[in-house]
Amino acid sequence: MVPSTRQGYPSVNQITAEMMCCWEDRANKFNHPILKTRYANLVWEFSRKVPDKRVDIKYAHMVIDGNIAMTSTSTTISTLTGAFTASPTP
Repeated sequence: MVPSTRQGYPSVNQITAEMMCCWEDRANKFNHPILKTRYANLVWEFSRKVPDKRVDIKYAHMVIDGNIAMTSTSTTISTLTGAFTASPTP
């Protein structure tokens, strides 16, 4: 069996309280369910890795609610196109 070489950025060991605050801010500001859910999930999952960082359970609720919203509507990754580009992709 080949060992996994998967790496992420930033490394889990590099996540800081400042990054967590940024992710919390984004989770609270975004209205798009994919973005809101993604940032809330980062906060919820990685808060245990940051020393002295306590996180509100509302981020877990955001993740659950966002996943429900995405499965009950036609929200897909393709709906994000307009959020990142000036014109829609063909």
